[in-house]
Amino acid sequence: MNRSFHREFSSPRRLRRSGFRPSVFSLFSLLLAVAFLFAGMGCATAPYTTVPARYPGPRRGVARIPFSRSQIRTKLMKQYQTWKGTGYRLGGMSRRGVDCSGFVHVTFRDQLKLKLPRSTRDLAQTGIPIRKKDLAPGDLVLFKTGWGARHVGIYVGRSRFIHASKSKGVTLSSLRDTYWSRRFWMARRVAVPARGG
Repeated sequence: MNRSFHREFSSPRRLRRSGFRPSVFSLFSLLLAVAFLFAGMGCATAPYTTVPARYPGPRRGVARIPFSRSQIRTKLMKQYQTWKGTGYRLGGMSRRGVDCSGFVHVTFRDQLKLKLPRSTRDLAQTGIPIRKKDLAPGDLVLFKTGWGARHVGIYVGRSRFIHASKSKGVTLSSLRDTYWSRRFWMARRVAVPARGG
């Protein structure tokens, strides 16, 4: 590149002399464009993998799985104990870092042998909606955490859920906490036990 050309057009001092001033409107437009880019993504932006699903998924219904409710809860808590404290990483799906929908995806795959969508947006359309008072271990709990931002966790009983938090990583939280109770959006059932209990 011609050095004089580079100096002419890259020097902040020369830009100021030429009268270049970013307007408030142009800065606002830039921020708005960035916000729209991230709106609706939830806490995960990792694309779907091209690897075939290992297990069937309940895209528009509820899958029957060969575990009782108590077994589902035990398996979920086992996953939590293994992953507890794992740091948050956008798009992550491993112990080196995981985001909220990644943790849901991995937990259902490894513990309940069920393939769920990878993104929070798609999880919000999976299974069937249920009332908060009807929550049972294995149900999904979803939250609106900001403008266009969504968060998802897995209910484990006694008003508690496991999830990958941006501030704490994989953790156990209560739906009764002020923060989560105010941001609760919906609950969805993606699986039912093939046996009772």
